Amino acid sequence: MSVAKAVKEMGKGQILEVIATDSQFIRDLQSWCGKNGHNSLKEKLVEKLVKVYVQRN
Repeated sequence: MSVAKAVKEMGKGQILEVIATDSQFIRDLQSWCGKNGHNSLKEKLVEKLVKVYVQRN
């Protein structure tokens, strides 16, 4: 499922945890959030995985 589709199905204020293997994903997702009016709340690197939390507005 794509992030865009998952966020679209969420209610306002809900938070989605996204896990990726590409560290560049953080920058891409922050840009996407900015363009679409959502919040990128927190990013963290856990071993070789990137976890990003997105809040729908």
